Amino acid sequence: MRRKDNVKIYFAVCRPQDLSFYADNFVEKSGAGYSRSCSLPLFFRSSSSSFTRRGFQMKVFDTVPANQAAYAVALAPYGVSLSVEDFALHCNGRYYRDFLGELLGGDEAKIDAVHDAKLAAYPALFHRIRENTALFSLLQTLRADYHTALVTSATRCSVEAILRYFHRENCFDLLLTNVEVPHKKPAPDGFLMAMEHFGVAPADTIIFEDSPEGIQAAQASGAPYLLVREIR
Repeated sequence: MRRKDNVKIYFAVCRPQDLSFYADNFVEKSGAGYSRSCSLPLFFRSSSSSFTRRGFQMKVFDTVPANQAAYAVALAPYGVSLSVEDFALHCNGRYYRDFLGELLGGDEAKIDAVHDAKLAAYPALFHRIRENTALFSLLQTLRADYHTALVTSATRCSVEAILRYFHRENCFDLLLTNVEVPHKKPAPDGFLMAMEHFGVAPADTIIFEDSPEGIQAAQASGAPYLLVREIR
């Protein structure tokens, strides 16, 4: 009860302009110099009328090293190299068909083959994924009073496998992936679908993002947003 009371007090006074404590610990507040190292967003909304009704989107895993390594393996037979830097700069946060189309000249058969090979290689590389334990600790504190949802441009099977690997599969009330969201980032559809699901307005939502496409989607959603730093 004591912890619940503390959470209630904290979020009752929490407005986008008052998030200095949270921003100092988890995010960059400016619009420049953002990191591209995380990949999965998290959504919160208050389920109690005694709380400020707000939503949150946060980055909970850094999947860049594992994703890059899996795609590098899958692209190698086609003579395409992909460094960590290139993946972070040009691929992270984007729908796979978009960046693979650029790398493979729009060849749909190759895109499908490379993505299938990537999915096959990916689980063996999960040890390279870094969990944002600070954000999961916050999530655990809030779960009794907040709905949670994961909104991502990633493939559902990969997301579910990562959650199982880190024993986080029961942390979310809603999971929206590239299967459920027809228009991927930078379109705001995923964020808006999560807001609609829980009946929360953009003005009562805070989005935490790290990729250029995610920032554009956040801006287009009409919700306040903060920029997530690199997971350390």
